[in-house]
Amino acid sequence: MPTNQRLAEMIAERRLDELDDPIWDGIAEGCFPLHQCGRCGRHYWPASSCVEHGSAAMAWVPSSGRGVVHTYVVVHRTNNPDYRGDTPYVGVVVRLDEGVFVHGALADPQTQVAIGQDVSVVTDRTVPGIAIPRFAPVGDRTREEAHEQH
Repeated sequence: MPTNQRLAEMIAERRLDELDDPIWDGIAEGCFPLHQCGRCGRHYWPASSCVEHGSAAMAWVPSSGRGVVHTYVVVHRTNNPDYRGDTPYVGVVVRLDEGVFVHGALADPQTQVAIGQDVSVVTDRTVPGIAIPRFAPVGDRTREEAHEQH
């Protein structure tokens, strides 16, 4: 991922769009907000209307922050100058318990990761004044392995 300082600058630049404020404010407060349809309750990241029926009655709500790794990649080299010096890092696609797929990175790139592994959102506060969402494993088994044990 980009250095924390560069990522903080990128976040600050994007905060010029007030539509993003609920996302970054929620993360700063320790939750991971999602859009939820007021009609059917389906969650989105983010959406201006529900794809089920077109309702625009969307509201920001806190998510569980928990999910499962759908896929991942370990990046060892990059040509992007914003990412140099931060390799290796682990990029993940997580299916949150609410059903939404989100992209992110593991908080600790040295952590072993597996498809199906439980993760939760953690807040990286290494840059003063900026909260960056990352993912961290919960437990040491995948959901499939835990299910097989029962």
